[in-house]
Amino acid sequence: MKRLQKTATLSLMRSLVALVVAPLLAAPLGCDDGAPTDTPEAGDNASITVTEVMGPFAYPESAVFDAEDNVWWVGSLGQEFGGEEQRAFITELNADGSVATERFIEVDGDILGVAADTDNIYAARGSDLLIIKKSDASLTTIPIDGAMLLNDVTLADSTVYVSDTFGNRVYSYTEGSDPVLVSEDQALMLPNGVIVDDGTVLVGTVGEFPPNPENPGHLYTLDRSGVATQVGDYAGFVDGIEKFGDDYLISDASGKLVKVSPEGRAEVLIDLAAAPYNFDGINDLGFRAETKTIFIPVLNESKLYKVQLP
Repeated sequence: MKRLQKTATLSLMRSLVALVVAPLLAAPLGCDDGAPTDTPEAGDNASITVTEVMGPFAYPESAVFDAEDNVWWVGSLGQEFGGEEQRAFITELNADGSVATERFIEVDGDILGVAADTDNIYAARGSDLLIIKKSDASLTTIPIDGAMLLNDVTLADSTVYVSDTFGNRVYSYTEGSDPVLVSEDQALMLPNGVIVDDGTVLVGTVGEFPPNPENPGHLYTLDRSGVATQVGDYAGFVDGIEKFGDDYLISDASGKLVKVSPEGRAEVLIDLAAAPYNFDGINDLGFRAETKTIFIPVLNESKLYKVQLP
């Protein structure tokens, strides 16, 4: 079962990061006025710097900034393609990106999304939500019956929300209670990124599987009954979502970092799949608002990068 779970996970991840092929890069992101969003040339990004973060990463899929402890947490699948299976792990980085703890915890299976609050780190692994105490790295496993591939994780007060990409669902969990199905609206085709903004759950989807520019993903809000409403005309391949002032910051699996307004109007900040960067897709971003710093994993390259906005 573990091998089947890992195969399914890697199949999805490799399909997402393979979006850099020409037909998909040529597909414009949607805007609320129907006009395409231009991809900026490399020269337009002179004020944005991109540097590699050195560390022990092994196919990292997610990063998050923990404002409580002023550290970053990075989740790695740990799998070497074609090689011996390795354990997944979470790395703790200092605020400047230097390594604090190479392997804060190791687990079997694949760690995807990560989130953190005052006491705990939360991570998605297969059909399990993992809760890891910061004080001693002790682990509690919360199985979510029916889940197929839990992916992104976010927090709202004492409630954890997690997307189920292959199950086309969103779940929530509160300590002391059973996991709750928040939504299985048919509009949620491969839900990935999830955040809660002022009490509203937002979900970003990938769209058709395998990813197809003719049927891309979108942003949705969920009402209290789990009904999904599309946010504007934004269209893309959403991996991660972060709050970005009054807007949202999205890592599009094709390689773009995109600012999206609450109405769904999209602006590409930087295309990391284009020259001179040539990244092999990107994954679930972390964002530190105080310094306008983005940490972005590139799973296929087994690397983590820092994108510094002006």
